[in-house]
Amino acid sequence: MGGGVTSGDPRSAEFPVLLVDGSSASGLAELLQQYLEQSIAGCATKVDGARRLGGAILFRPAEDDEVCVRVTFLGDRIELCDAPVDAPYPCIRADFLALAQIASGRASPVLLVLQGRVRLGGVGLALPRLFQVLRFMRTSDPVACARARRARWIALAVAVAALTGIFWWTFAR
Repeated sequence: MGGGVTSGDPRSAEFPVLLVDGSSASGLAELLQQYLEQSIAGCATKVDGARRLGGAILFRPAEDDEVCVRVTFLGDRIELCDAPVDAPYPCIRADFLALAQIASGRASPVLLVLQGRVRLGGVGLALPRLFQVLRFMRTSDPVACARARRARWIALAVAVAALTGIFWWTFAR
């Protein structure tokens, strides 16, 4: 089995989550890939959020000092690969339970950071981006996705109505 890029679920074909060199990837890389695929599948709000995120971050489990996964948001896809532990990227280090609580929406990322259960490394200017990634990781609610789509259509309708009113007021006189 050679290296390369493996794609996961075909439902997320509009925004792929790719596991680089999947044949030798760590369990954490595979777990994150599956979670991210399931999280963005069928939710336009999540896809938009993934497109807005940029750059690379590291995920390190608190239980293992040898495993490190780089997640790179490239605008049209997300790539995951194992990385050296000392790679020069902002880092999120947490135990699997804390990541599961963030993903399920049961715990606030800020609260877990304040409790010390999630540690952020390489902070400074990267701190807001790390919190954006943690917020992005929350499980998407199908009702919330539908509500966000409806809100976009309502905003578009209001903008069209306002422009029509301005046009009518300006040129119909």
